[in-house]
Amino acid sequence: MQRSSTLYGVSFGKDDAAMDAKQGFLDKVFLKTSFYHRVRTGQKFLVTGRKGSGKTAICLSLKNALEAEGRTTILATSKLLSVPKMQQIKGTSINDQERFETSWRYVFLVKISIELLRNLDLRDYEFFDLDSHEKKKLREIRSFLARNNEIDKSLWRKMSSFFNLFSKFSAKLPGGVEAGIETRQIETIYDLSSMLDKLEECIIGLSTRLNDFNLAILVDEIDDIWDSTEESKPLIIGLLNSIRKLNSSFSSNIVLLAFLRSDIWDSLSFSDKDKFRSEDERISWSDEDLKVLITTRGMTSAKLTGFQTNEVDLIWKTLFESYVDQKDSFKYITDRTLKRPREVIQFCNLALSIAQDNNNTKISQQDIKAAEARYSTWKLDDLVNEFKIQYPFLRDVLGIFQGFDKSFSKKRISERYKEAQKFLMERFPELISLDLDLLLQLLFAVGFIGAKVNGSEIYVHDDPDRPRIILAHLENIEAFLVHPAFHLALGLRQFIVQINFNNSFNNIIINQSGNFNVNMGQVVQGDQIGNVVIDQSSQDKGKS
Repeated sequence: MQRSSTLYGVSFGKDDAAMDAKQGFLDKVFLKTSFYHRVRTGQKFLVTGRKGSGKTAICLSLKNALEAEGRTTILATSKLLSVPKMQQIKGTSINDQERFETSWRYVFLVKISIELLRNLDLRDYEFFDLDSHEKKKLREIRSFLARNNEIDKSLWRKMSSFFNLFSKFSAKLPGGVEAGIETRQIETIYDLSSMLDKLEECIIGLSTRLNDFNLAILVDEIDDIWDSTEESKPLIIGLLNSIRKLNSSFSSNIVLLAFLRSDIWDSLSFSDKDKFRSEDERISWSDEDLKVLITTRGMTSAKLTGFQTNEVDLIWKTLFESYVDQKDSFKYITDRTLKRPREVIQFCNLALSIAQDNNNTKISQQDIKAAEARYSTWKLDDLVNEFKIQYPFLRDVLGIFQGFDKSFSKKRISERYKEAQKFLMERFPELISLDLDLLLQLLFAVGFIGAKVNGSEIYVHDDPDRPRIILAHLENIEAFLVHPAFHLALGLRQFIVQINFNNSFNNIIINQSGNFNVNMGQVVQGDQIGNVVIDQSSQDKGKS
């Protein structure tokens, strides 16, 4: 078994999947989870997850897998739809949602049409065995594209040069992500929708005729069109509805998939949302999968040999010390995340850099604890930025917790909130309708706080529906808990208690009233003075 004497060859990769993919690292370390396989086998067409949960990694890995099968794959972004095109279509639609759905449908059908014609061109379609009905469909597709300036009219009979023309319709950014179709002017017609029905019918007829024509369109970076305007919601709803309906129309040789942040998806309200229930794959990560993910990255980067793929714990112990403050080191790290790959990668890379600076052969508990302060500041900033559209007041609200307690009662936070309300409402008048119960539910939903119920700590990443279930019954909550990821960034308080030991004591527990209880035991003997650090949750027990 080859083991590294230093950590200089180790890396846990980038926290940006596109960068890992560009450098060829993602293909080597991508973890094919159960939710990946469900998307991969066509069971789902909508992938949702929190920022940093791995949506783009799944999208890029799926693209590579489909292309390896011989399926043409287009990696598209929300920039496919241009403002001028939407404005042209606006005059043909009844409302925003219909306009956006028609706009997206137009874009996708044009993309599919172009790819279909290119496929025919590569077959030397002039001699391809098409019957008269199929040739008519081909002419209608070409005519539609030409009339709407998606191809030049002069090229109707010169499709052999179509591959060169294709470059005019799309621009590739670094990493192969498509920036969008450059559009000119579309016909303004009242019955555009019926024309698209006809175009769709022609595509279905021809694509079915070409048995080996397989196309996948993967739509990522939908977040980019999400903003504070009301128009962004019907824009995304129109996108999703167009994808669902096109997938229903086409056979399995043409598929469209969308990758969307779960908080955006949850905020959308529209009549057909229930039709997506069986198509939505919500990304969630178990501790076991996260450990496999991070150890695979470390092992692959360092070229460690002699390990079996299932020896996850052994690989971890090769790279990390086993414990931090007598707690399993992996659990110590993941307890300070919202169970998302990006956070685990960030924390481990920070600790790794410190260990390398110290010339350590393993990442020690001192390295992990030294990394935690910077990581905690990152996470507080990241949480604010993640929800800056939905909750522009979040940074100010989180400021209420500066120097507060790690765990607290509803009464304690109510006092704090009342003290800050006047200032907050001067800056954000919309907060006048945000009472304390709604505030707690919001903070739970974004992952900032958890709840202690029946002795167990529960956070939103345990179950996305928890905010509705748990916080609907506030009387059952024993205490609220600030997530450990944010403790150091906010300087949350602990009690420092100095106690004279004249007898043998085991545990000293500080409760929320500030009183303490002493349990007899056998740990401490003789006359001693000990410093005991305990927070208000009564969870940490100091021993001397």
